[in-house]
Amino acid sequence: MKSSIHALAALALCATIQPAAAFELTGGSVDLGYSAFADDTDFSKLSLQGSVEAAFTRNFGAQLDLSYHDFNFVNDSGSNMTLHALYHVNEVASLGLFYGRDSDGSTDIDFYGIEGGYEFNNFDAEMYLATGEEAGISGNMFGLEGRYAINEKTGLGGSIDRVNFDGGVDATRIGVKVDHDLTETFNLNAEVGTARLSVPGLSGTETFVGIGAQFKFGAERGTTFGKRGLLDLIPGL
Repeated sequence: MKSSIHALAALALCATIQPAAAFELTGGSVDLGYSAFADDTDFSKLSLQGSVEAAFTRNFGAQLDLSYHDFNFVNDSGSNMTLHALYHVNEVASLGLFYGRDSDGSTDIDFYGIEGGYEFNNFDAEMYLATGEEAGISGNMFGLEGRYAINEKTGLGGSIDRVNFDGGVDATRIGVKVDHDLTETFNLNAEVGTARLSVPGLSGTETFVGIGAQFKFGAERGTTFGKRGLLDLIPGL
């Protein structure tokens, strides 16, 4: 975990450094989150995540996400790295291509996909489509997320994510989140939702809750797109 903390700290430090290359660091964030199943908090997850975004031109840029997840019940951890290539169509719409890898130290899952985001008045939304592969078994991922700004400091949002693998693994995650800016750069959030998992011989639906804190720097929204990957979707293990 120490190496992950150092990497995330380096992301925040980048915001104060003037780059010599032909790009400009425009924003980023560092997130700390905790989630657990409502009926059994032994199934929980503690996450440390960070993102940074750079602009090469007015329309083209890149975003890098790093995540570390600690799962309580299985006493194991995992990490994620995702790189996005960004195209800003105009002031309110963006498109992207991304590649990522989830790893638990023994198994790696590579995935890649497309994404899009749109902002309109007090509402913003994004969606993604992805495909992944692990040990010759391929799967698909889909996600849709939206947020409505109730006022300048508080927002209400919802999300749905689906994962389906050839081996019979099928999962759906639905969440409702409220967030509030304590300052211009520091935000607190809380989430409640359901997670349904179906694997050969086992299936079930569980309610989960989550809380989190985010420090943003640079652009008002921090980065263009949200986090990607299977480990980010799992509320707890």
